[in-house]
Amino acid sequence: MEHQKGTCRAYATAKRHGIQRWIQHLPQLKQAVSKRPSKLTVSECPKVAAPELEAAVLEYCGTLRDSDIAVSTNMLIVKALSIDPTFCGGIHKRLFHWLYKFMERHTLYIRCPTRQGQKKSNHVTQVMNDFVGNLSRRFLPFGILENVPMDRVVNMEETPVHFKPKVHTTISKKGATTVSARVGSTHNPCVSLCLAVTATGK
Repeated sequence: MEHQKGTCRAYATAKRHGIQRWIQHLPQLKQAVSKRPSKLTVSECPKVAAPELEAAVLEYCGTLRDSDIAVSTNMLIVKALSIDPTFCGGIHKRLFHWLYKFMERHTLYIRCPTRQGQKKSNHVTQVMNDFVGNLSRRFLPFGILENVPMDRVVNMEETPVHFKPKVHTTISKKGATTVSARVGSTHNPCVSLCLAVTATGK
């Protein structure tokens, strides 16, 4: 409507409102409208189902990116589930569908880092402590080996596990010319993980 009333070209009007693609695909849109007139509408988009949760996830992502910490899609899903374990019914497919819509709404994209810096020693220590703490809780009282007699353990093996994987991609804002990400040392630190198999198969 603004284009029809004004003197600007259609592309200039679309660019001002950030909808260039609509003009580029105008023939396809007209064809779709001819088959289904209900597609020609100015109604609002569907409302966000959980705005408070999305705001918290967006803040979490922004805080990590401000510190140049790489953010993955799984990290955002885990954050959302930590806020509301019933979100999207906990279904993997629905969670990823929500995530990519969330990224589209907030102009977030998966990018390869253009600049990598060394991780701060205190952050690496915190990651290690969190990893070791979570691992230890699995074996401490009330863990998975609770009430399992040691004579039922038929095999036990120790293997190194890297607690900080290499950074290949991160989530970043659209249009960012520099995508920074802090990485660990060349030899990623690792801890020893104890794997136990009991006679019950657990």
